[in-house]
Amino acid sequence: RIQKMVAHEDPANPLSDDAIAQMISTDGPVLARRTVAKYRDMLHIPSSFQRKRQGKLNGM
Repeated sequence: RIQKMVAHEDPANPLSDDAIAQMISTDGPVLARRTVAKYRDMLHIPSSFQRKRQGKLNGM
């Protein structure tokens, strides 16, 4: 689910780990931000800051 959420996010305004945790927790198991960060790291997905910076670089 995290991969799908990140794949469909706005590159100019990427989802933070906290936002992802809240979205998953509303209709699924309750996840902490650090749990989302752990799974994001395991999936080799950069942080929201890094994704935003990469989006700006690709837009140039």
